[in-house]
Amino acid sequence: MYVFKHFIGALANPLLAATVTAVLALLCRLLERGKWGLALSACAIAVAYLGSTPVIGDALLWPLERQYPPLPREHPLPRVSDVVVLGSGYKSHDGIPITAALDADACSQRA
Repeated sequence: MYVFKHFIGALANPLLAATVTAVLALLCRLLERGKWGLALSACAIAVAYLGSTPVIGDALLWPLERQYPPLPREHPLPRVSDVVVLGSGYKSHDGIPITAALDADACSQRA
């Protein structure tokens, strides 16, 4: 199930879907299925083009933006005292704790 879910998720990427379709079109052309190859080539071009236009991207984002509206400007955000970085560089050093071996981006800075 895990592999299937990641396979479907990868195919949701328009550029990958267009590339797979183009490879299938090339395979059809090599197997002398000219009409299928031509149709798949046209589909690959259409998916690659439409996937790169802002109209399609906006249409896909619209349900999410409708569900989570932007914060109103008249209500200021609360003051933030700490920011947690959930990923950073680390180099192990003998004799020092892990937290001392983090890079500068992970170090706590108070304003």
